[in-house]
Amino acid sequence: MIQLVWFLVKIGLIVAGAVWLAARPGKVDITWMDYDITIHFGFFLLIFFFLLLITMALTRFGLFFSNMPGRRKFKKTIKNNEKGLEALTLSLSSAAAGDYGYAQFQAERALKLLPGDSQPIPLLLKAGAQRKQGDHKNAEETLKTMLNSPEGAVLAARALIGNAVEQNDLGSALSYARTAERDYKGKDKNWLLSTLYELEAKAGNWQAAEDQLYKAIKKKAVTKEKGNDDFIAILTAHALQNITDGDLLNAERLLKLVLKKDAAFPPAVTELCKIYLKQSKQRPAAALLKKAWAKSPHPSFVPLWKELGALFNKKREDISWLRKLTAQNASHVESYLALAHSNLNAGNYDYAKQDLDAATALSHERRIYRLWAKYAEKTGGSDATIHQYMEEVTEAKADPTWTCSVSGMTFPSWSAVCPALGTFNTITWVSPDDIKASANNNLPSEFYEMLTAS
Repeated sequence: MIQLVWFLVKIGLIVAGAVWLAARPGKVDITWMDYDITIHFGFFLLIFFFLLLITMALTRFGLFFSNMPGRRKFKKTIKNNEKGLEALTLSLSSAAAGDYGYAQFQAERALKLLPGDSQPIPLLLKAGAQRKQGDHKNAEETLKTMLNSPEGAVLAARALIGNAVEQNDLGSALSYARTAERDYKGKDKNWLLSTLYELEAKAGNWQAAEDQLYKAIKKKAVTKEKGNDDFIAILTAHALQNITDGDLLNAERLLKLVLKKDAAFPPAVTELCKIYLKQSKQRPAAALLKKAWAKSPHPSFVPLWKELGALFNKKREDISWLRKLTAQNASHVESYLALAHSNLNAGNYDYAKQDLDAATALSHERRIYRLWAKYAEKTGGSDATIHQYMEEVTEAKADPTWTCSVSGMTFPSWSAVCPALGTFNTITWVSPDDIKASANNNLPSEFYEMLTAS
């Protein structure tokens, strides 16, 4: 409808122009050398119009031939782009199928076909295929070529860091992360910040890890909850290092910072209590253990409480002294187990049974049934009863211990870095049975799974 209206408007303008010219007759005189030419003005306009059409036609004809190489090049570029995208798809699908040789071939083909600003993705695919074929050296060199690309620098750094970690080359991983964090000019540096402080922690650079963590929290690269947990792990590990180096003053300062965030974090509580005991500060040690037990009882606090009692001339199995600790959280299973164990050792079997009954009502862990078996032995129980309790031990829930939340592996003590996997802040006090079910889901992603997820 609009086109029809516009066509009628143009016809109207032409008719109006013709009428306007007809109402205004005239002539055009042209003098050229010895010739005088007189032309009617309307005929002159007609000639001018035809000359204009011829000029336009010749111009377009000339442009058509002059632009022919450019058009051919443009068509070739489009065709190459299509083939390059097809090669990228084939490379990724081949990698997913496990055919890494063909994946590398298609990635190299995509590099030749695609323009320069599309290079990071095929380079990443090529490096991934090389790494999967065990060619880590060439994979690293391929990724390094991406570091100079604004579009691919972070992607390359991420892959290089992963490659270095896979090779247990923590030094190179740290170097790549530091360089990327320093040089990357983009606004979103969250992954770099969070990765950098974890790598510094894995390397035992506790002060650098603490500084990077502050920066990551400030930039909101990590949540407050995770930042708080990681802060506790870093400071505690730093304090343990200071204790090893004999710097008890700085260790005490760091542990107090930890306990301001979590008054019952077992490694921090036990180490600070040991420092107090070395300094003969019995009352601060007692207050520390009571506060921690009130918030979250832990079996490692009991030996320290008994050691503290010896300084007050208390017997090791002094139940009244132990109750001063357990009374802070009397209905917790750890309180009942601590009392049951001491009552069994002291020969208070009736009280021990009451404590074990209360503990069994709260939980069904192996340590409880081991104490029941010990109670049966102490009180002259039959072999059948003892055997029954031991069977319960095999079927009961595993006792809480220091367990890696990624692998499900257990360790005798806490550490900020998992001794087996090298993961940071994954060891927690929990029953392994609560972690094994999900451990496989937390293992580091495969290279191409990470790429497709991104």
